Amino acid sequence: MLLDKDTKTVDGEYFEYLITTDDQVSLLLRRFKVSGSNNPVLCIHGWTSSGNMFYQREIDHFVGYCHRHGYDDVWVLENRLSCIFDYNQQDIYNLDDVAQYDYQPALDEIEKQTGQLNIHIISHCVGALTFCMSLSAGYLSNYVDQIKSLTCNCVSIVPNIKPWAKIKLSFGPEIFKYLTPIKYMDPQWAIKPGFSLGKLLANIVAIGHPETNNKVCSMLSFIWGSGRPALYNLENIKPETYQRLGELLGVAGFTNFIHLRKMVNCGEMVSWQGKRIIEGFKSVDIPLFLMTGADNNVFYNSQQKSFDRLNELRPNGDQTLKVFENYGHQDPFCGQFAHRDIFPSIVEFMNRFE
Repeated sequence: MLLDKDTKTVDGEYFEYLITTDDQVSLLLRRFKVSGSNNPVLCIHGWTSSGNMFYQREIDHFVGYCHRHGYDDVWVLENRLSCIFDYNQQDIYNLDDVAQYDYQPALDEIEKQTGQLNIHIISHCVGALTFCMSLSAGYLSNYVDQIKSLTCNCVSIVPNIKPWAKIKLSFGPEIFKYLTPIKYMDPQWAIKPGFSLGKLLANIVAIGHPETNNKVCSMLSFIWGSGRPALYNLENIKPETYQRLGELLGVAGFTNFIHLRKMVNCGEMVSWQGKRIIEGFKSVDIPLFLMTGADNNVFYNSQQKSFDRLNELRPNGDQTLKVFENYGHQDPFCGQFAHRDIFPSIVEFMNRFE
């Protein structure tokens, strides 16, 4: 069992299903089920976070909101991007591996347990990007007709970042990977005991982020995007969430940063080898809800660019874009007011296809 304390705060029954991918990686599906269980929803977290972002104990979380609004069978996938595993430390996989191997066995298991799929997908950050890659590359062709809707937060088919983030992404991975003993970026370096080069770096980074006295927060801003802070608007974050950032967001290896750089430079999602795969979205006839915070400092303006590109690829497709003022990258799900400001729009979109 990989039960965490937050799962105990969710009403109803709780189940875990261990799944193994075709490349022999072990993943986890969590299931939060209340009576009825006729409207399954699958939630996909971002890179270095975990499924916990959908049921954080200190907020009115997304799983609970779904249960109260007619979606009584919520599944949460822990893919190989999750911080509950050590795959990010190993740094041996790229985003192609996530797209090719992680999502089909998850959908297979849900179909096995429910008898039929007909599911809504809620995805965040690199989880959204890799799910879109999987659809576009044809890895989920058996399930396209059974996906009622797809919600993507922050990014979908066109990753885009701010100039300072682009500078970091252009040089940082190789500098750290090949010129230092640092093998991954850890937001918790500053609060870990003892001395390390990472701890020294975290303390230097903190000097450049006077907006916070939380060194985990400042390190997250160094790792991700360009902002003060980069991942969220501080006023949206409860003190309890702020104190457990290092628990909610884990380490990041350099391989996926290199893959993301290839996509940013190409202006669209591409394979590790640089192969264009975005044209495959022309045949993906799934209603899409692209959402983002107006202050998304990680994948800046990505959803607007994705929306424009989708209108070119699928001129008759059903794609909706919504930008939420006073929200950033992570707080549309982990923010203390997300149940009031964000979740109603997601559920309203899903309801259109019931």
